[in-house]
Amino acid sequence: MNQYRFETDVVKVLASGEKVIVDREKTLERMTLFFYWCINIGAFFQLATSYCARDVGYWLAFFVPIIMYLVLPLVLFFVGPRLIKEEVQGSVMTEFVKILRVSYQRGWIARLKSGEFWEWAKPTNMVARGVTTYRKTKAITWTDQWVLDIKQTINACKIFIYFPIYLMNDGGIGSIQTSQAGSMSLNGVPNDLFNNFNPLAIIIFIPILDYLIYPLLRKNKIDFKPVHRITLGFVIAALSQVAGAVVQHFIYKKSPCGNHASSEGCTAPISAWVEVLLYIMQAVSECFANTTSYELAYTRSPPHLKSLVMSICLFMSAISAAISQAITPALTDPHITWAFVAMAIIGVLFAVAFFLHFRNLHIEMEQERILREAAERQFSTMISHGGLENDKNLEAVTSIKSAVG
Repeated sequence: MNQYRFETDVVKVLASGEKVIVDREKTLERMTLFFYWCINIGAFFQLATSYCARDVGYWLAFFVPIIMYLVLPLVLFFVGPRLIKEEVQGSVMTEFVKILRVSYQRGWIARLKSGEFWEWAKPTNMVARGVTTYRKTKAITWTDQWVLDIKQTINACKIFIYFPIYLMNDGGIGSIQTSQAGSMSLNGVPNDLFNNFNPLAIIIFIPILDYLIYPLLRKNKIDFKPVHRITLGFVIAALSQVAGAVVQHFIYKKSPCGNHASSEGCTAPISAWVEVLLYIMQAVSECFANTTSYELAYTRSPPHLKSLVMSICLFMSAISAAISQAITPALTDPHITWAFVAMAIIGVLFAVAFFLHFRNLHIEMEQERILREAAERQFSTMISHGGLENDKNLEAVTSIKSAVG
């Protein structure tokens, strides 16, 4: 998304002479959808490798992705000259950790309650109270602006707290869905085939969202806000676990071994293709929740901290996987149905909590947009009056609040 250089809405003149407004938010929304669509194009190649491994051998299953990776340098060679390249920067973690260390010094709870939590770490305030070094001997290497940027980053990352539970509903706990498919009649189909319908459903549904549903909502003046999209994604993922519980109930009911259907020779006479429903529901939820989380991670973080925010966003997948691994040993007959039910209930509760927590996020984002536009105007005014003689001496304006006040 760094390829889109406009920080505000802009007016564009079409070839026909018509003037149109290019909406920044909607443009980034489309870019994240396209980005996620491309990811799942690659993920869908798992389908080919499954059959390669079964019908030819594992050598071909590994050779297919090798060919894919060998094509990438050629693509970058031809596309590279047309890309906007960012300057290489050092790690931001050093300053990030230092500011957090200072902010969490003694009395941080009282400062948090009074709304002065971040003010404590500003160098100007540190000097005012007689502190001129960091940890006695080290120099203070950050600025007031850095503190504001960290504050903005933390605010941008709060939404990710709710994602580990969502991701567990989205992909199922461990390999519970693959095992569930193995408890039904496969008729020669590999039980790990069905998860390929997740990327396939995404490949189909994203264009429907981008070219039909979202334009139709905008045409009818329905503002489908980011929080609403994520909440809907959470609910759909939770409903997929309800579907899983229903399927597992009928597996236990029809299996010759009753509530021990996972045992060898206890296959239930139910087509394993019903498992596809779960993967399709989860795919649809990703089109709402995951794509919007990427969009918010990018738009609400300072320029030089975007990689950190995106890393935290993706780190939620690691937390989700760790929780899943911890729970997996408990996923045994005859309790699998209740595992689905429990995740569905927790998922719905988290969806409600998320909505209540961030229901006014659009107001905060609108304020950020106004401040960002004000910062752009101030920057343009400084340039037009010759206030900036050398770009190399500039400090990047990474906090919209510090830029205007």
